[in-house]
Amino acid sequence: MGETLDDLVRNSIIGMAQDKFNEIIGFFKTFLAVVVIIVALAILAYWAFTAFKWLCIGRKAGLGATLNWMPFVPFMRSLYRLDIVKEDWWKMFFFEGWWLLCAFVIWLAWTVSGAEGLIFGIGLAAVYALCCLVYNVYWYYKYYRVFGIRPELALSVFVPFAGARRRNLDYQVAFTENFKYDDKRALRSLDGVKSDAMNVLGNLAMRESQSNASFREPRINDASAASRDLRNKNESAASRDLRNKSSK
Repeated sequence: MGETLDDLVRNSIIGMAQDKFNEIIGFFKTFLAVVVIIVALAILAYWAFTAFKWLCIGRKAGLGATLNWMPFVPFMRSLYRLDIVKEDWWKMFFFEGWWLLCAFVIWLAWTVSGAEGLIFGIGLAAVYALCCLVYNVYWYYKYYRVFGIRPELALSVFVPFAGARRRNLDYQVAFTENFKYDDKRALRSLDGVKSDAMNVLGNLAMRESQSNASFREPRINDASAASRDLRNKNESAASRDLRNKSSK
């Protein structure tokens, strides 16, 4: 009878522990599901807000109302952003989502050739990522240029944690009247880059000539001052000689 009571007590304690454990597990499952839902809704809200931002920028750039759906669709947003600065569609492969292509290249090389292919795939993906980074700088250069923003800010792509500054400029372009679109600056070639480079070089040359002139001017002033002193000395000596002669 004693063993039966001990078994009952033991079983009841184990059962209570299992019930408590199952209750805790159920709570964590519910909590995790709520967190996943909240994160998913936050991502969707951020995606929709970002799409609306690019929609406003595109409308400022003169894109038609028939294209309003493009910023809300993955990969179509890349085409929409390229159209803002009058770039060709095939450059989307060097724009948004390039990291997916990098991952695909690495996976394909590893699947086909194993470890050796994996090294080759990583190297190829690194070269491709660098090309995408350079093109993003060029896109931001044209984007800032057509809206009257200093185009050299495109170099912030190379600066870590500078994305917040670029997003702040995007919000100002989209939701304020501080920046206006000028289609004359939306060039399809590198002519704009060349002209800006020539302007920068011209400004540097002008500054250098001004600095050289500032260094040369004191010498000219010194020479003129010395000539004036010499004339004054000669005139004073001549006047003294004249006074001496008259006194005699």
